Amino acid sequence: MLSLVWWHAQRLERSPPPISLRALFNVCMLKARAGLSQEMQALSDDELLSRSEFHPQWQRWLSYSAWEKQAEIRKSLVLHLPSDFRKRELRRLEAHRMPRAGRWLGVIPAARHLQLENLEARDYFCFYFGVPPLPVRADSFVPVSNISECPPIHCWLTNAKGKQCEEDFRGLFDHPFSCKTRGRVVEHNALRNALRNEIATLGFAVDPRESWEESLAHTGPGARGHSDAHLDIRIEDLGEGAAVVDVKYTSVTAAGAMKRGSVLAHVNQEERIKFGDHRSRYRITDSDGRHTTQLHTFAAIFTTFGGWSKGAMKLVRTLGAESGRSTQRLVDRIAILIARIGARRLRASIGPRSSSFSQSQSQ
Repeated sequence: MLSLVWWHAQRLERSPPPISLRALFNVCMLKARAGLSQEMQALSDDELLSRSEFHPQWQRWLSYSAWEKQAEIRKSLVLHLPSDFRKRELRRLEAHRMPRAGRWLGVIPAARHLQLENLEARDYFCFYFGVPPLPVRADSFVPVSNISECPPIHCWLTNAKGKQCEEDFRGLFDHPFSCKTRGRVVEHNALRNALRNEIATLGFAVDPRESWEESLAHTGPGARGHSDAHLDIRIEDLGEGAAVVDVKYTSVTAAGAMKRGSVLAHVNQEERIKFGDHRSRYRITDSDGRHTTQLHTFAAIFTTFGGWSKGAMKLVRTLGAESGRSTQRLVDRIAILIARIGARRLRASIGPRSSSFSQSQSQ
């Protein structure tokens, strides 16, 4: 599927020449030969490739070189985009580099909870690869020069009381993931419940409800009062003691996130807001840097593009080490769930397909 960047480059007739597979092969072989013994270096390419011990190194360099070349191509193509799209598209490509961001593409749908409906897969493919799910123009395929030329789409998202969002959005579909009317409570709860169930499946004792932790409550900077120390998940026997996990589903292309220097800076800041110091939402140290709790704390931040924070990665490593069991099912389930909730939120914001297309055509 062509990304929005590639599509604009094609329209501008500035697409790069295709990569020479022979040139790529030669580069990979030169890099792969660098670490070999003199006896191995004396062998021809065909002889080397027939050696089973050479395969892992060859495959590693092939993957590295191919990705490096593709990354350079896409970064150069972004420069040809209209200014309104340029920063956002760079942020999208950067989001793909976060840990686990591409995991959903490789999950084997061996169970129902690992499967996407056809429309869910299509919509999340569009969002992930930067392709608008609705026509950018209603009357032609001429590229737009700025966002204002895109037809407005009314947001169909509603809050818990049924009140519909009153905002319109154009071009790229970032508004649905930062809609103030809807919030992200439903998506947050889905991720929390799936994570909690998978942790219990690994054999850990997990509180089935939110956990009130008085030792983390405070009234200092960053806090929201004593009643706000409710954590999403409490694990009673993780390692040497209890641990708590707080989950967040965040959009890295929302207006607030775009003000930060990078996707990683935004995700790291979201972790610090939860568990950082005495100014964070949950207090784990006092103003002198002394620990105020014996709990192990994990901030599990998941992005709309499927990326995982350092806290989420550390949690999974700890679960695997302490249980002695594979965490692949947990990782796969979260990856597909992020894709599913992203696709369904996007589709809900567009509304019924017939009304969305007729609305776009009427503009």
